[in-house]
Amino acid sequence: MSRVNPHNKMGTGGVVSAVFSAMMDVIWSGQYTAIKPQRFLRLFASQVNACLADGHQHDASEFQLVLLDALHEDTNQVTKRVLFEQNYKDGSHILNDAKDYEKKSRLFSCSPVNKIFNLQTVSELSCSTCGEQ
Repeated sequence: MSRVNPHNKMGTGGVVSAVFSAMMDVIWSGQYTAIKPQRFLRLFASQVNACLADGHQHDASEFQLVLLDALHEDTNQVTKRVLFEQNYKDGSHILNDAKDYEKKSRLFSCSPVNKIFNLQTVSELSCSTCGEQ
């Protein structure tokens, strides 16, 4: 919990991180044969997204993305976000562009969640008429 940034207005003040951490401790302790995550889901509903914690079937991938975002925002160490443009035009310097993006993105958000789950993808497009990339 030492990485929680309680001042991040986009986060939950560390509430979701604390409860999720406690739930993981219980799960990994091996003391219980079954775990009911209702307390966590109630807190998740009140702090993050009520729609995904209503007891109905939802897309697990969507829940995972929203949960990871909440954990990321709780642990984002950037206190003043620096916005930047991501328009890397010609693609001829893809390695340098990737390094530039990584450097600039750390000034916008830097958390343990980002360090583990953040990735970059590249798409190469070419004109079907002239072949220009």
